[in-house]
Formats: sequence, structure tokens, C-alpha cells
Amino acid sequence: MDTRFFLLTCGTADLEQSTLTSGRAAGARVRVPIPAYLLQTDGRTILFDTGMPDFCYTGDPRALAHEGEPDPPWAIPYGGAADTIAGQLATLGLRPTDVDLVVNSHLHLDHCGGNRHFAHCPLLLQAAELEAARAPVFPYQDFTGWNAPGLRYQTIQGDHTLAPGVELLATPGHTPGHQALLLRLPNSGVLLCTFDAVYTRALWEADELGAAADPAAARASMDRSSVATIQSSGPRCATRQRTTTEAFAPCTLLEAWEGPAHHCLAAVARPCAPSFGGAILGAFARDRGRLGAITLALLGFILVMGTLGALHDIVANWRYREGIGVLVNVLAMFPVLGGW
Repeated sequence: MDTRFFLLTCGTADLEQSTLTSGRAAGARVRVPIPAYLLQTDGRTILFDTGMPDFCYTGDPRALAHEGEPDPPWAIPYGGAADTIAGQLATLGLRPTDVDLVVNSHLHLDHCGGNRHFAHCPLLLQAAELEAARAPVFPYQDFTGWNAPGLRYQTIQGDHTLAPGVELLATPGHTPGHQALLLRLPNSGVLLCTFDAVYTRALWEADELGAAADPAAARASMDRSSVATIQSSGPRCATRQRTTTEAFAPCTLLEAWEGPAHHCLAAVARPCAPSFGGAILGAFARDRGRLGAITLALLGFILVMGTLGALHDIVANWRYREGIGVLVNVLAMFPVLGGW
């Protein structure tokens, strides 16, 4: 069975920005996406995170408000039935019962809200995370749906290999038992999904922490993520990228994804190009690897030869009209290369 990796977009939430950036930007609000991932490999279907609880997809702006909290509440969920984890799976022709294993990065409600749909299969997480969630402390007790009757949690301690090329990395700090996902995809190479160990691309590039229960542990995990991307010969990091609501299609197939982190909300397939031709060629390059590189080399050769031919017509043969026409056609190809 071929390996296939999908980004699922489980709605969005309007948040107080200081919730994400440790007290900075107090009073500002930001609309963030809620991601999950689906991996199909070796005959198994593995789901990473399950989005928000179903009651967040009813259109109630106070679905997550604390008792007595004034408007606007700390978080306003957005989405409908199609954005629930079951709805997102349906767009791929799947049902919750088709999932063989659920992996929770951690047990905050926007990552485990749909766990109740998966009583039929194991749910895998770090032992430290399950222990923390069972303690009567904020924020785990804000949402107890992770502990719905019949759910079968399996715990691990530290790094864990799920399958060849599929590794879970212990990245505590945001929560006591947070874990990230390191993938080595057959066509696209290495992809690191940081979940909430690194919230956004901006924080990653600035080497700054987001919200963390244990800042020292979070710093160590962030440093470890950097080392992981370098040692894996592919510094493509899928952060959660909660600072944007750019239009990403739900259930985007990521197996052929290439390029720098655009979303993590985990790296997602980025908009390929500003032109139709560039989009086609860019997709071809990403999907076909070496063949795409050959195509790019041929395009470069055509550009060079076209330019030389046009200059020859103008300088040697005084054929201005023909030469300028060729130059116009050559220049028209640059948006294609720009979209590569």
C-alpha cells in the first residue's frame, strides 16, 4: 500500500492572542485553524489528533466560555458538521471506524475533542500526558471528554517508532507529555509536525517560545526539533501556524508536499504559483522528484536558447518584429518559473 498523508482542517477558533504567546499581545485576537493529520501506511490508517469537541461545531459562540465569563470569551469556535473529525474523515470516504489507531499529541481540548468517536481502537499518548490529565488541574478539567467511557488509552514513555519512517518524539513543555511527529515520506522526504511544541512559523524563525506549562522543558523541546530537522537532511518543519487563516483546502494530500513550512498547522501543501502554468509545473516537480528537476533544466535551456535566438534576429538580421516577438514569449515563461 502506498503511503498517503493528509491534513485535516477541523474548523477554526478566535482566540485571545496572549493565550498563544505567553502574555504578549494582550487584548489582541487571532483566528487560528484546528488541524489533524491522517496517515495511511502499511495497511494501517493512523489519525493524529481529533479536533475540537462536537459541541464546538454548532455555531454557539460561547461553546467554550467559562461560567460568568464576559464577551468575547477566551475562545470562539467556528465550524459546522463537515469540520468535525467525523466530517473531515467523510471527505476522504472514511468513517471513524476505519481508523486503526489514534495518536494524541496532547490532551488539550482542541487536540482530543473528537476522541469519543474512537472507542473501537487504541489511543496512543505519552504516559506523562495521561497522568497530568488525570490530575484535577486546569486546563484538563475544562474538558473531560478525553476521558469518555470506553476509550482505550495506551501509553508510551519517550520516543517511539510507530512504523518504518514514522516516529513520535517526546517534546514536553507545552504540556508535561506533549509529543511531535517525525515522518520520512517516500516521495517528499522528511516532515516534522511540531503540533504545539512550536505554535507558528514566526516563533520558529525567531526562536521564541509560545505558551508553555514548563518553559525550560519547552525550550529543550524546541531546540531538539531544530536538531531533528537538521539531522534528517530536510529542515521542513510543520508548525501549527496558528497566526493565519489563509485558505487551505480541507483534507489536503501532503505526501507530495515540498518546500519550506507554510502552515503547520503543520506544513501543508502551499499555493504552488501565481500562474496556472507554474502551478502545473510546480506540482509536477514536487510529485515527480528528479523528473521535475529535469523538466526545470529543460525549461532553463529553452529560455537561454530563445533569448539568444531573439538577440540574433535583432542584431544580426535586423528583424525587429520577429526578435521582439520571441523575447515576449520567452519573458512570458518567467511567471511559470516563479511559481515553481
